[in-house]
Amino acid sequence: MASGSKLLAFVLGGFEQSLRRSFAASYKGYFARGDSFDEVVDAHRAVLQAVRDRDVGGAEKAMRSHLSPGSAV
Repeated sequence: MASGSKLLAFVLGGFEQSLRRSFAASYKGYFARGDSFDEVVDAHRAVLQAVRDRDVGGAEKAMRSHLSPGSAV
C-alpha cells in the first residue's frame, strides 16, 4: 500500500471482496443497458474533476447522473 499503513491495508483488505462484487455488478448493469466501458470511465472522470475543482454542487450532480439508470455521465 502506498501509504505504508498496515492498519489501513488491513481495513481495506476486509472490503476487497465486497468491492469486487459491487464493481462487477455495477459494470454488468452498465453493459446490460448498452453503455460502454468508456462511458463508465467518463462518468468517473466527471466526478473526480468536480472534486478536484472543489465544486461540491458539480460533484453531486455528476455523481447523481452517474448513478441514475440510463445515464452514464
